[in-house]
Amino acid sequence: MRFAARLFTLFCLSTIAIAPSVAHTILLDTVPKRDQIISTFPNEISLTFDEDLLTIDEREINSFEVVSSTGKSVRLLPPKIMGAKISATVNDGALDFGSYTVSYRIVAGDGHVVETSYNFTYQSENLDEEIIERQMDESSPSSGESATDSQTFLNLNFAIVLVVVLPLLLILTWFFIRRHKKG
Repeated sequence: MRFAARLFTLFCLSTIAIAPSVAHTILLDTVPKRDQIISTFPNEISLTFDEDLLTIDEREINSFEVVSSTGKSVRLLPPKIMGAKISATVNDGALDFGSYTVSYRIVAGDGHVVETSYNFTYQSENLDEEIIERQMDESSPSSGESATDSQTFLNLNFAIVLVVVLPLLLILTWFFIRRHKKG
């Protein structure tokens, strides 16, 4: 019985150490904000995450791009990484009004790659509220983005099942088989 208690304690301690490793870094803040309607295009685009981004010498492993709804890329200076923040100065003249997508690929300090995007809208201040509301509906997350969030949730739950539930079932099975053979 003592052996089973020690084994169970060891199992619990190992799952505590492993649990944080199945999580991915989270986007905390952006400039401009997700789904925001702006009337002045920012001089700098930035994304801030909940953990430091990984950097390897001079290699560019973290990146992002800003693309208009017409497919035109916004010219950006090379991105700067400062801890958990990646930012780039906008190096483009007159930009067209419309919806923009910020697509990013980052590698968090734990080595996980996160690749996704968000939208914002650049509009003139003179548009009436009905037009702004209609454009907000168009720039809201598509069903593809919801599917990505749902897939991440499912992957995380599957990892938890593999790390926690499956070993626990194996230990319990071993314990009952061992107990059955003795009695």
